[in-house]
Amino acid sequence: QMERPKLLLTVQGGSENFVLPPKVKQAFSKGLINAALSTGAWILTDGINTGVSKYVGDAVKTFGGHDLRKRNTIGITPWG
Repeated sequence: QMERPKLLLTVQGGSENFVLPPKVKQAFSKGLINAALSTGAWILTDGINTGVSKYVGDAVKTFGGHDLRKRNTIGITPWG
């Protein structure tokens, strides 16, 4: 069962694919996951596996930890 969030982090950005330099990608990924885990936050995205949302998904997979109950990431996709 998922715990209620103490904070919601929404990550919005373009859906165009782009390349982040490895150091920037790692800093973004670690920072996002550390912020979410340390505050009890849920991460919200547009749910599409492109652009910045893809980097969020990669961060959750790589740095999200082993406790799946704390990996609260929700993608809300457009209808139609």
